[in-house]
Amino acid sequence: MKKIDKWLERAIALVKLEDWQGLLDWCQKWTKSEPLNAEAWYSLGVVYLKLERYNDSIEANREAIRINPDFDKTWYNLGINYWLLERYDDAIEANREAIRINPDFDKTWYNLGFNYWILDRYDDAIEAFRQVVRINPEDATTWFCIGNACERLNRHEEAGEAYRQAVRINPNYAKVFDTRGTSVEYIMEQEDILFNKIEP
Repeated sequence: MKKIDKWLERAIALVKLEDWQGLLDWCQKWTKSEPLNAEAWYSLGVVYLKLERYNDSIEANREAIRINPDFDKTWYNLGINYWLLERYDDAIEANREAIRINPDFDKTWYNLGFNYWILDRYDDAIEAFRQVVRINPEDATTWFCIGNACERLNRHEEAGEAYRQAVRINPNYAKVFDTRGTSVEYIMEQEDILFNKIEP
């Protein structure tokens, strides 16, 4: 087994044990031993994120990106750190880089949409969320997010269709609609979904 494999194998074992301090110590040794290994810096960034040391995680991820600018998971984690620090524009930029590298990375599209949603950029959020359901059409949560963003733009017909998809995939979403107006009425009229008969 190669040395790099031993480093990675031990890191994975520590993740499974949820031994974050042990993983931190291991990854710090790994980056010192192999300072040009992007996977080592990425792993260090992951453990800093788990320990809520977001600025340290950003630095580790930036080092991984310096070594390998096309490491999509590192851009993804960088975006999460920025989001947690409420640096939404930076999060959007990191998400877009991850998507440039891997256009089918659905989690990144979701995070991009969520960042747009936080900034009240609902058209952009809808576009990003639609990419998620292009990749994974059975993602009920994302259909619900599309419905919510459409509703905020008074696009009630589109909202109703998105909510209908969410409920089709996961009937538990029907409980959410008890307090909603137009979208629920649209779904019930157009699709004849009887929310009160869906089991919780």
